[in-house]
Amino acid sequence: MNCALCLGPQCEMPRLWSEARSPPYTKHEKTMPVEPFSFASLSAADRQDAVTLARTSLKVLMSAMLNRARPSAVELSDDPASLERQAASIVSALDDEVFDDLRPRLDRILNDNELKESFMPSDLVVVSPSPTVAGFVRPSVSGLTGRATTQPSPSRYKNLHMNLRAIHCIDEANWGGFEYNRKMYLVSSWIGASGNIDSHKAIYLGKHIDDGDYMSYGERHLGKFSLSTTNSYPKTFYWHFMLLDSNASTMRSISRITDTVTAGIQAVGSAAGAKSVAAIAGALGPALNSLLDALIFERAWPVYGVRIKVYSENDFGSDGVINRHTRSLTAYNGKYRIGYQLAFV
Repeated sequence: MNCALCLGPQCEMPRLWSEARSPPYTKHEKTMPVEPFSFASLSAADRQDAVTLARTSLKVLMSAMLNRARPSAVELSDDPASLERQAASIVSALDDEVFDDLRPRLDRILNDNELKESFMPSDLVVVSPSPTVAGFVRPSVSGLTGRATTQPSPSRYKNLHMNLRAIHCIDEANWGGFEYNRKMYLVSSWIGASGNIDSHKAIYLGKHIDDGDYMSYGERHLGKFSLSTTNSYPKTFYWHFMLLDSNASTMRSISRITDTVTAGIQAVGSAAGAKSVAAIAGALGPALNSLLDALIFERAWPVYGVRIKVYSENDFGSDGVINRHTRSLTAYNGKYRIGYQLAFV
């Protein structure tokens, strides 16, 4: 059986990106500092690198989770420096209450050899850790993001902020008659100019967002990119949006899994020597989507990626602020758009 992220005949990697089969950007969008980013945006080399990173991250994280759920069923390497042991340290940060919520799905995976093989393909050899590569340091167990090693450059701004402005429901998703119980969340993760990764706890957007509803959130802060992790312009950043519908209060579990995946991608990128920041961005979204889809009893929209390339701190005008919206995020017969703001601060 092919791995879910293998690029084989039934590969799911493109499906996990919104509009992955469409052109990366329109002629108008090409002239803007912000453009949609998907798996289709990657070069052939970055695409293969992203698949390797995503598959390896999923394998070591799932191995660690299954080992925690049932140690006798999945054995981990004895080497404390191995990726499996690093993943086990990351997974151990999940508190008991959150992990107990995941146990039913983990038990299902343990009892289904075909499903287990899809996350832990036997033909995938996990690389041994290597010395720190340029732009990365192996993250500590207590920290879920790496720190870049380059020196900051002089600037009147220190960070680039991402703020949520609005959610526009063009067509409500079809939930088979249970729409009034649905709660919608927004999950965010991002990759800085040097490849450092971070994530934001899941945000509750509202309950039963109906056709035509326009939900305004002012300028709700989601996260920030540091401008000092690379020493010159241009700087390229990546942001991932993912909508998730739930009929239960799973926000805490969603947030903790997001943290776990970002830490796993960072660890694998450090050990394997990821060839580019774009490859890391290409791996993070699908890996997050796959793990949320496997472990949360809900439906996650495909990841929507945004690539931000700034050539100077004047790119956003005199006030350093631009407002944009995504293309339509389409799944489960629903269609939504996310309004967001980028601001130099």
